[in-house]
Amino acid sequence: MAVFDQNFSEVARARVTGTSWRPDVDLARDATYSWQVTAKRGSQNITEPRPPRPEARFHVVDASMVDEVHDLRRRLDRQPLALGILLAERGLIADARAALMRARSIPETADAAGRLLGSLDQGTPTTTKPAQ
Repeated sequence: MAVFDQNFSEVARARVTGTSWRPDVDLARDATYSWQVTAKRGSQNITEPRPPRPEARFHVVDASMVDEVHDLRRRLDRQPLALGILLAERGLIADARAALMRARSIPETADAAGRLLGSLDQGTPTTTKPAQ
């Protein structure tokens, strides 16, 4: 596993055996990074993504977004559907998915949460904003 900054300079690398990893270095806030994984299969190395596939990118949010998300979680702890929608709108898909999974277990919000989860899985979050 390797992580690169916007100048394609390597900022972190590790041998990973599981499904998650945390770099040993702090990544800069409000910065976008790309990553690649190289898997060993017998004597062959397979690196993904590789051209012509698009880069795998992620963004580290800034401190104000962290504060905003903490505030949303505190205020909307008992309203996971609303929390999931607001997190998805901010691009925090994994966090939105977790909140929507909670909302799906509540009978009153199960259907809406299920539809929203489906849209997250398709890569196009559904909005509940009214048309203008």
